[in-house]
Amino acid sequence: MKNIEFRGTIQLLIIIISDAELTSLHLERIILNSMFNRNLIKSLSLFLAGMLCYISSAQADIAIIVHPNNANNITLKRVKKIFLAKTQSFPDGKPVKAFQIDFEPLRHSFNRNVLNRSEKAVNYYWARMLFSSKAKPPVILKNADHIKTVVANNPDAIAYIDIKDVDESVRVCLIIKAAL
Repeated sequence: MKNIEFRGTIQLLIIIISDAELTSLHLERIILNSMFNRNLIKSLSLFLAGMLCYISSAQADIAIIVHPNNANNITLKRVKKIFLAKTQSFPDGKPVKAFQIDFEPLRHSFNRNVLNRSEKAVNYYWARMLFSSKAKPPVILKNADHIKTVVANNPDAIAYIDIKDVDESVRVCLIIKAAL
């Protein structure tokens, strides 16, 4: 009876993670062939549950936000240049100050979908820029509420947040559809 319940649980986990492009058939065979001990199976289940949370967060659409009175239309190319400190101004010539969120899945998604770089590559880039005194990375803020407060009170600010966190205190100038 326990084997049937266990098999059902594994099949449910496999159905849920199938969107993550894991080889579910292979995973099921390994587990059912008892190549893992019971503690490892529990650890694997916790790992998979954590990955599901991470993947769902990483798939969030990203809103590039500015001060409500900022009328600039910004392209993806311009956003990339701003967040890599390759330009210090909005299209209208006014100065820009970039802020980023300290929420790892969203930051990884931004790096991948906007900067076209891995987290490691971004860290390496900023280490080089800081060492050579060419530029400083965007200021990291704790959460979306903090970012919205800073952007709403600073006409020079630009930042990104999850599209679900947008409210009337900021203006969305670009939406990036996230892809894994």
